[in-house]
Amino acid sequence: MNTLTRLLGVIDALRFLNQFQVGSGDYTVERVQLAKDDTVKSVIAGIKAHRKR
Repeated sequence: MNTLTRLLGVIDALRFLNQFQVGSGDYTVERVQLAKDDTVKSVIAGIKAHRKR
């Protein structure tokens, strides 16, 4: 912890450590539900729209 804080600073050390907290739920099931209506064409269109912003 001391090394992380010294090298990254307090805020970035906390951000780093927060990446490893155990979450809840089942990512795979949630991902399937979120992407069930996606097609290759819709994903590509979304990427192109995002790039134009």
